Amino acid sequence: MCWSVYIATPQALSGVTFSTAWPKYGSPPPALHFEEMLDEDDEGNLYRPFFKGKHLYNVGSDSGCGCNLQRSYIITTTPEETIFDYYADESPLAFIDFIKNHSRETPLEMYVVWEDDRRLQPLENVAIDAKSLTIDSYFELVSRRFYTFCW
Repeated sequence: MCWSVYIATPQALSGVTFSTAWPKYGSPPPALHFEEMLDEDDEGNLYRPFFKGKHLYNVGSDSGCGCNLQRSYIITTTPEETIFDYYADESPLAFIDFIKNHSRETPLEMYVVWEDDRRLQPLENVAIDAKSLTIDSYFELVSRRFYTFCW
């Protein structure tokens, strides 16, 4: 199962890579890409009952889906400590840049959910100060969490 990451903005996005999960057969997806969403899925279910933003996008990472927007790490445990060795931060770094650049002037909303739960309402709302967001203060993806990025 994959992470589904949706963002909504009042104005259409510009200056970003628009792509499906796999742009061309055999080519890797970009570190960060966006696919504009319709208001409804194929079965007529609304995606946006809790979004205020008019334009809705599915956000993808270098894994094609939203999974690599989560930081990846290897855990090494010794009797004295637990060490998190982070790697593969290309997509989270690109996402941080996007959030900082696109939340300065307009509200940016994000809903993170496991793919099979995408029609369920959020369980939690979290506001994040985008101007202080760094790779070291990056948020963990939590299913059914609705984020608002403010500046």
